[in-house]
Amino acid sequence: MKLNIDCPILMINLDRSPERLEFQKKQFEEHGLQFERFPAVDGRKDNSALLNSIKLSDKWSTMSNGQKGCALSHYLILKKMVNENIDNIIVFEDDVILCDNFIATFNEYYDSVHLNYDIIYLGSQYSDEDFKKYKHLKTVNIGTFTTHAIIYTKKMAEKMLRFINENGLYIIDITYIDETRKHLLSVICYIKEPSEDITNKYKLIKNRSYGLCYQSDLFQSTIHQ
Repeated sequence: MKLNIDCPILMINLDRSPERLEFQKKQFEEHGLQFERFPAVDGRKDNSALLNSIKLSDKWSTMSNGQKGCALSHYLILKKMVNENIDNIIVFEDDVILCDNFIATFNEYYDSVHLNYDIIYLGSQYSDEDFKKYKHLKTVNIGTFTTHAIIYTKKMAEKMLRFINENGLYIIDITYIDETRKHLLSVICYIKEPSEDITNKYKLIKNRSYGLCYQSDLFQSTIHQ
């Protein structure tokens, strides 16, 4: 069985996290999927050559090294889409956990959505209060504070690169949420609770584990480092 979308699948992974890459290779093989590794920008390192080519937010200095690396990694993927004329890309971060029967579940949800979107979040984060509000729905058109499993479109990449050129690069998920609230981005978030088996096996992070893909506490987070 294949995904009902024909596009590159990228896995963002730091050079200093080979154990995460090996975990993801095994997990994706179990689901019959393959990905291309996308070398993450390491926020701990000197990235001055790259930074000098990008307009940065006035708040850039307030961000953690992990937030900077994450923002730069996603920025480079957006640039790749535009430069290489790629219509869609599925992007995973290397702490992702896939739901049971991922391909079949993905296809069921993907076939049910309209195609006029900028972003599809395959994984989402909500407070308990928000989840109670939305849990009866399959999808919602709101942003979410996470980027661990996401589908980008080229039109979204073009929009965000224009935005960054005008306003500067900042924490990437907050930027997406702000633009969604302004109705400048059309997003789809899947609403789905993980199974109890997956929750216990992979120590899923509370409130960051809705949708088709989850985040695990098996790995130490790098975002605030």
